[in-house]
Amino acid sequence: MSLWVNLNRQVAEVIGVIPEDRLQNSCDVGEEQTVTLEWIINDYVDHMEHHIKQLRIFETS
Repeated sequence: MSLWVNLNRQVAEVIGVIPEDRLQNSCDVGEEQTVTLEWIINDYVDHMEHHIKQLRIFETS
């Protein structure tokens, strides 16, 4: 668990230093789909929140 926490702290630090004007940069994510860097960041955070909720369910069981 500590590895996961530390990895995500590092990700948060990197996200925190991305200049705001770079958030609209286009990123090709395959299958001819292009999204912004901001979209990728938000999607990652949403995905991690999903996992945190899952972990909380197991803690209360």
